[in-house]
Amino acid sequence: MTENSPHVILISSSKSSANFAVAQAIVKGLLEDCVIHHVFFSEKEEEYERDSYYIPHPVFNLRKRRYNHILSKLRINFLKRIYQSLFYHITNLSDNFVRTRIEKNGLLVVNSIIRKHSDILVIATNNPIYAQKILIKSSIENPTVLHIPLWLDPYLMRYDKINFLWKSCASYLEKKLFSKSDTIFSLPETFNGNPNIKLYENKHVTFEIPFIKNIEVQTRNKDVYFAGSFVQNLREPNFAFRLLLQVLPDIDAEIRFIFHINNPDNYRIIENQSNHRILINPFISREELEKKLSQCYMLINIGNINSFQMPSKVVEYISFKKPIIYFQHDFDDPSLRYYDLYPDVCKLKEEDDISISKKKLLSFFSKKHEIIQYEDLMRIPLFERSTAEYVAKQISKKYDTNFKTDMI
Repeated sequence: MTENSPHVILISSSKSSANFAVAQAIVKGLLEDCVIHHVFFSEKEEEYERDSYYIPHPVFNLRKRRYNHILSKLRINFLKRIYQSLFYHITNLSDNFVRTRIEKNGLLVVNSIIRKHSDILVIATNNPIYAQKILIKSSIENPTVLHIPLWLDPYLMRYDKINFLWKSCASYLEKKLFSKSDTIFSLPETFNGNPNIKLYENKHVTFEIPFIKNIEVQTRNKDVYFAGSFVQNLREPNFAFRLLLQVLPDIDAEIRFIFHINNPDNYRIIENQSNHRILINPFISREELEKKLSQCYMLINIGNINSFQMPSKVVEYISFKKPIIYFQHDFDDPSLRYYDLYPDVCKLKEEDDISISKKKLLSFFSKKHEIIQYEDLMRIPLFERSTAEYVAKQISKKYDTNFKTDMI
């Protein structure tokens, strides 16, 4: 980077989130040599880095601690469900009293950065929703600066299982943001499952998760890796653990799960049952993780329980060109768009008989696997569309701008 490098304001959640990683990949596709000013909102304060701006949430941490403390004291499931319902409704309403301050603070930071730099681009994800609200307010106050909204999460669909009133509030906010956006960039899953976006189809652009890249890989061990996160009622490992415990005696491999661990004791049972051949490890940096995945023998991915979200790891894993074991939960799984085309994958359905899945998995382990050539992957149109370069071309075409030349 030089003194004349263009500047990008990226408004999103923390650097550990998939939202940030997707948005960062798009920025790098648009402008390889740029300065990224990361304005982020997080549940907890993270280490400050140069050009990072942390916007604190004045209620969240205290609220979360109280919630976990009281929930741990309740022993009757019925009371737990009542408390959880009340907690989410009351605290989400209380959020409205602090959101104005959060948005005001975020907008002040964005405006201060814009005033310092002439060549600047503003990009925001929709998680958290504050980011999109700040983007729209900034576009009104700074009309000469280009603002790009990225809808990576199905915001409205999160409220399907709550109640009509809260879902109506989310729908109203989403429509308001869509109506004020010049362009709406979203993933196919977000578009297909969201009736609000379809109302604004004339200014909508669909793009794929731009995580496929040409990574140098080699197989140095027999380790099998999973890396990601488990979320109750969204992505759960029970089916994977149950099947892996059955095949372990017949395979020569160690299986490592790397994820954010909230309740480590729950998973120590799995380690003990597997004689420590299934290992549970806390999350590591993205750079360190990429190195481990590039050297392992095989990868594991676990699908979501719903059909309107797809784990970003589905696309990211393809870059490693390794054999993939995929545990499928939902019949209408959006991940199959990729895995039906990937040449070396073992798809295991939770609805199938466990003996059939076991036989299928053992057969996959017994096969000889070769590293796939990146050039062969790029011959598949969906995979080519899932690169940062391709998505950057889509955005450049929409705005009739070559960012690499026009902003330098």
